[in-house]
Amino acid sequence: MTSTFETPGLFLRGVRAAYAGSIRRFGAGRRWRARPTVLDDGRAEALAQALAERDAQLAEALARCERLESQVRSRDASLALLAHELRGPTDVIIGWSRLLRGGSTQESERARAMATIERNAVAQSVLVDDLVEASLVVAQKLSIRRERTDVGELARSAVDAVRAAAEQRAVTLSCVAPSGLMVPGDRARLAQVLSSLLSNALKHTPGGGSIELRCSLHGGHGGRRVVLELSDTGVGIPAAELRHLFEYRRHDHAPSRRSSGLGLGLFLAQQLVELHGGTLSVRSAGRGAGATFVVSLPAQAG
Repeated sequence: MTSTFETPGLFLRGVRAAYAGSIRRFGAGRRWRARPTVLDDGRAEALAQALAERDAQLAEALARCERLESQVRSRDASLALLAHELRGPTDVIIGWSRLLRGGSTQESERARAMATIERNAVAQSVLVDDLVEASLVVAQKLSIRRERTDVGELARSAVDAVRAAAEQRAVTLSCVAPSGLMVPGDRARLAQVLSSLLSNALKHTPGGGSIELRCSLHGGHGGRRVVLELSDTGVGIPAAELRHLFEYRRHDHAPSRRSSGLGLGLFLAQQLVELHGGTLSVRSAGRGAGATFVVSLPAQAG
């Protein structure tokens, strides 16, 4: 509900000032403002400016509260999903462990059991690590250690790490990353970002497709920036889902996606990039048209 009001009894240095505005309740994006009708020696104008600034601060605080509430709701949903996701690997581990305990398995079967147990244990570890880091981000407790970092070197290492997996899927992987592209950043966290983006691209690029990572230095009014563009020929992303892709929730933009996880990888990647003063964005022409993720980071000064 909105109401207009006036304060006939308010005076500034003997000059009567009328205030008009709107008042709405907290929790629904409510805002208020004050506007004097008469100016004396500038004080009324200064008061109006102060109130306008307070209005903007209130609006910003309300928006921040709404974002935090949304993240908390998503976190709760992710906790429920975590319990569901952990049940699968746990059941597999228990099943194969009981089989091994029986003692009647052949050597080849035992090797298969051990490999399966290890694979599912790793999957559990990844799920838990993602949730812990996401919780730190929401609580604003995740920190980074800045040092002079060669992004080109990180990019080449990240690509090499997934090359075997790409070959198994018959996906062509290429990297154009010259040395000397320096940023003040946390090497481990930036490597985590690249690993997450490459894994996401590989997951959604079918056999016969391609993935390319290009790194370059850009200059502009905002200063020099190191830009990384990761393009794939994968399943693409519908326009309606683009703006929600980095939200703290599970995503499913593939037509027949079969993958586990909480869908936190892209959320964490964007948060880590922003902690470095950078941006992470995505563009896609739609389903079947692939996608391009763009990381922009402030370049090292000097």
